[in-house]
Amino acid sequence: MQDPSNTPCVVLLTADLMLTSRVQNAARGVAVRPAGSLDAAAAAAAEGPAVAVVVDLLLPGIDPHAVRQALASVVPEARTIAVAPHVHAQRLATAREAGFSEVMSRGQFDREVENVLAEAAD
Repeated sequence: MQDPSNTPCVVLLTADLMLTSRVQNAARGVAVRPAGSLDAAAAAAAEGPAVAVVVDLLLPGIDPHAVRQALASVVPEARTIAVAPHVHAQRLATAREAGFSEVMSRGQFDREVENVLAEAAD
């Protein structure tokens, strides 16, 4: 049995229960740590080997630049993935400017979530 403290994890910064459920159901070989705030996400990422942080850009009050800065100081090697519906083009553009590893529409993320998580765990 694998030691849970050594299991790679994906931190999911969202308040969306459906997104959380989809990511947890798609996770193979990684633990999913949901977080509802930037502070909670940074704490979750610092707990163990965070290989990726998925950020829901629809989370109220989310600032992609602040998120990237906070995560870079805690887990600089982790992949950062920003997700929002395609109709929120400005939020997606802001995440690109902030330097997220990957910026995806919600539909694209939903279609590719298993692959995204598997790639992050490798």
